[in-house]
Amino acid sequence: MSGPARTLPLRVPPVPGEALDSWLEALARRSQVTVGTLTAALGWPLPASPGGLVAGIPGQVLRRLEHQAGLAAGRLDDAVLDRYQPLGPVRRRGSRYCPSCLAERDGRWLLSWRLGWTFACTAHGVLLCDTCPACGQIPRGRAGRAGLNPPGTCPSTIKRHEYCGADLRQVTPTRLTPGHPVLAAQHWTGILLTLDDTRPAGNGVALGDLSIVGSWVLRQAPAAHFAGLGPAALAAWHARNQQAFAAGRQPSLFPPASAALTGALAATAITVLTGSDEQAVAQIRALLPPRAGPRRPRPAGLPAPRWRTLSAAARGRFLRALDPDLGPADRIRYRTGTPQAAIPDDPPGLLAARARAIPQLLWPEWAIRLMPARGFAAGPFRSTIAACLLLPGHPARTAVTALHAYRSTVAAGVVLRALADGGHHAVLTAVSCLAGYLDTSGSPIDYQRRRDLIPAETITAGQWRDLCFSVAAHPGEARRHRDAQRYLFQLLTGADLHDPRHALAFTAGNDYSHYQAFAGTLTTGLRDALHGHATALLHDLGIGEPLTWAPPPGCCARLTLPGPEPDDIDLDAVGHLIITGGLPVTGAAARLGTTAGHVRVALEQIPRPAREWGRSAAPPTWQRQQRARAVLTREFFDREYITAGKNLRQLEAETGITRRFLTQVAREHGITMTGVRGPAPAGPCPLPGPDLAGQASGGGSPAGPGAALPDDIRRAAGDNQAGWHRLRRFQIAMASPTIAAAAAGLRICPSALSHQLRRLEGDIGVKLYQPATSRRPWRPTRRGAALLTALARPGIQALAAAHAPDVSGPARSRSPHRDRMPITLGPDAEAARQAASLFRELANPTRLAILLTLQTAEQRITGLADRLGGSQANISAHLIRLRQAGLITSRTQGRAVYYRLTEPELGDLLQAAGQFLGPAGQQAAEEKDRTVRKTQRTDR
Repeated sequence: MSGPARTLPLRVPPVPGEALDSWLEALARRSQVTVGTLTAALGWPLPASPGGLVAGIPGQVLRRLEHQAGLAAGRLDDAVLDRYQPLGPVRRRGSRYCPSCLAERDGRWLLSWRLGWTFACTAHGVLLCDTCPACGQIPRGRAGRAGLNPPGTCPSTIKRHEYCGADLRQVTPTRLTPGHPVLAAQHWTGILLTLDDTRPAGNGVALGDLSIVGSWVLRQAPAAHFAGLGPAALAAWHARNQQAFAAGRQPSLFPPASAALTGALAATAITVLTGSDEQAVAQIRALLPPRAGPRRPRPAGLPAPRWRTLSAAARGRFLRALDPDLGPADRIRYRTGTPQAAIPDDPPGLLAARARAIPQLLWPEWAIRLMPARGFAAGPFRSTIAACLLLPGHPARTAVTALHAYRSTVAAGVVLRALADGGHHAVLTAVSCLAGYLDTSGSPIDYQRRRDLIPAETITAGQWRDLCFSVAAHPGEARRHRDAQRYLFQLLTGADLHDPRHALAFTAGNDYSHYQAFAGTLTTGLRDALHGHATALLHDLGIGEPLTWAPPPGCCARLTLPGPEPDDIDLDAVGHLIITGGLPVTGAAARLGTTAGHVRVALEQIPRPAREWGRSAAPPTWQRQQRARAVLTREFFDREYITAGKNLRQLEAETGITRRFLTQVAREHGITMTGVRGPAPAGPCPLPGPDLAGQASGGGSPAGPGAALPDDIRRAAGDNQAGWHRLRRFQIAMASPTIAAAAAGLRICPSALSHQLRRLEGDIGVKLYQPATSRRPWRPTRRGAALLTALARPGIQALAAAHAPDVSGPARSRSPHRDRMPITLGPDAEAARQAASLFRELANPTRLAILLTLQTAEQRITGLADRLGGSQANISAHLIRLRQAGLITSRTQGRAVYYRLTEPELGDLLQAAGQFLGPAGQQAAEEKDRTVRKTQRTDR
């Protein structure tokens, strides 16, 4: 176009919402020419492409037309489809129509009728018409002789130079009842297609979701679904299916040509995209085809490219609908049980931060809520669910191994499948909810930092002893100290001590049962003291966190969990069953219909007083000593003993503290007390005995009169012969493997030797030896070894021999030569020893009862405990002895262990022994009765 633009003498203003081709047609009709003639006169040749009068028109052409028609600049921008392109595909060829709107607007055609998702007229409550009823074609495909035809008629070409001309204003459309779903869908899509300033954000995304979901519904929905939306929709669906099947094509993203079918798709999609979660999930599940076995986390019939194009909100609703059919791990990874269902994307740093907020064992309160009453072991369940807290949002199932390297994904999958098969789907949802809470609210405890900083030795042996004595509890043996360390470490770090990487891990088969018994029998005072020690340990490490913490119950407020609330238990009943009745925790849990973990948590809330000890027991003795130490300060001894010159007898009478303890505390303050005579003279204390200075000078330490002895020997020897006796007996006894063997060698009673060694430890003030066990002989402590080294010096050894020349007791037998006579067992000595060892194992009534029970059939430890009585720990100890002796063997089936006799002949031996036991036992009883009667006659 060149030259000045011509202006039109006859002008027709466009109506609101009118399409450009309709306005040009009205303008041409006013001038009695065709649209092609009009555009040529205006210097714009008629486009040859379909829809060329409504889309793809250059901006300068529109400005020229506005100038020629006397319109405001930019007015024709609202009459073309180009502005709708960002919202999705548009209909360039042909247009739907509303007959009533054509009549009311003098045959003018609206631009919105060309949009794919405009399918109904909300003003008149009808479906838009798709074709001309006379020629069957879609109106306004080409301009033709538009302009010369009457308004509102069909300008479609029937054949050359012959046009349809049917009056489309007289067509009867399909009427929709008020409140029809299709009308509601049209109102929603009309809002999405709004282009003014009131339109909501994200229209393009919503229309994209509508196209994808509509295409999926068209592919998946059965005929019955469309029948519910009217006969026109059902007929259009059948016609579409026949065409698609004949052409072998899949549904495209462009809406169908039928307004009835498009309206049906939009009515279904609006429920999926904008309805409530329950409505959307129900609608999607109704359209999913039946499937045997787990589904993949993408709906059938929805190609992967379209699935990825869907918005996150729409994908989340599809995932929630797929939830019942997914595998347990995928249900957690995709969070399909929650409104936050989404494709895992592994945001940087999020999962690492969540791992720091998770203990290796699930919080006890949540273990109670989530664990069913039966079918699950507490330890594996707690560790598995804690590890699964890393799954939500993680793209790989191997995330569980980040918290438990020793527990495989297979083991975790077994627990999750058992939960799903048992109908406990709420537990899987709860895992996602807890992970979501940690992501949004965090945790006040950094468990990873605690696992890195807190040492395995959470409490030393001395601290444990003092802590126990302070609350009137007994520290027990080394095992009890070990369990206290485990209790504190687990309390502070939430560690799974079944993990072999831990220094405090359970190693022996009965470690876990002993630990559970320890934790379940803690007195209130001892538990409070342990918690105080744990708090102090955190403070010393510079960790300003609460001792324990757990997510609030509101995380899963709307879920029906299989377990009860932690506080929902009768504490009086728990105390009556366990503390008063002595029932084990598992038995009490079965009686109360709950889990053992629930009962153990309840036990921590029940006051359990300390044991009533005798006066001479260790705890009250320690408490008295602590009170005495508060009195016996260094100033006290300086004032009363050194300055005032009071002796031990006077100090004992004034303070009520024994002379022995007075002497011990004085030594701790560096003061040597010499009996009842008063303060010791200044200078070294001479010891009686021969002058051994010459021997001492020849090698070793000086040991003559006036020479300084090692402090431990000086404290033990004192100024009497009994102290040297005890030193020499300690030296000789430590060469034997046990105290019994040492007593036999010294020809004294073992209890007497034990008493003398305790007296020696009391004089020196330290422990000198570790008692023997079944696996190792007794051995000296570091201080005891130093004492033995000092006693081995030639000078001190000679001094000890001079003061205690004979340390052996009297002979045990009236005929000493009999003790020295060697006994030979003959050629069958080895067989005799093996038989003696066998009969020693059979001499225990419990072990014999176990063997008699196993001769009929193999048994589990629970079955043996039920039949024989007693605790499982006791039965387990005897089974270990019998297995070490080779009398029984075992096999493992799952987590159960079955025991049986090693040799069937052992059953014959036991039966023969049973036949012999009757007469032999009667004879032994008669012999014992005769002995008693004879003794009674002798006494008379």
